[in-house]
Amino acid sequence: MFEQQDIASFDRIRPKSAFLYYAGYFSQDVITALAETLRLYFKKNDVPKDISRKLFSTFIEMVQNISRYSAEALTQEGDQAEVRHGVVCIGFEDGRYFLLSANGICFSEAEQLYIRLSTLQTLSLDEIKQAYKQALRLEAPSTSKGANIGLLTLARDATEPLDFTFRPQEATGQSVFYLKVVI
Repeated sequence: MFEQQDIASFDRIRPKSAFLYYAGYFSQDVITALAETLRLYFKKNDVPKDISRKLFSTFIEMVQNISRYSAEALTQEGDQAEVRHGVVCIGFEDGRYFLLSANGICFSEAEQLYIRLSTLQTLSLDEIKQAYKQALRLEAPSTSKGANIGLLTLARDATEPLDFTFRPQEATGQSVFYLKVVI
């Protein structure tokens, strides 16, 4: 789990080891621009194809989760193009790439997400791949705004278990959801 000092240092990571950092509203145009920036970084820095594929896939899953599920919306629920608030950071440290994200979610969603992520942390890579294949064959639950394979995709591509925490915000009735993926 994220430690309290990890949460406090989220912003301080930026100058040290991050090569992409964005905090604000995520629209499709913003995601497209960030994705293009990421592609240019990969090309300029000769990031190996297998690593760049995993980084790109993980980035897209994380920002889509923000744009679909963040509690801080600029648009109305169900609008064709949802625009929601969050933070994403990608960097390189100790010979490994990491991706961090943060966004607000409702307390009730935090509990369900905690259960899903805790379960994923206990699975082996083979079990994650099997669950991924099974999920592709199933119909997504009505609560999902996608194919319901995003967290499985993150866990499949990660080199260590997904790291996460929730920080309750009593005043807003929300929790801030922090997620870290190491590639």
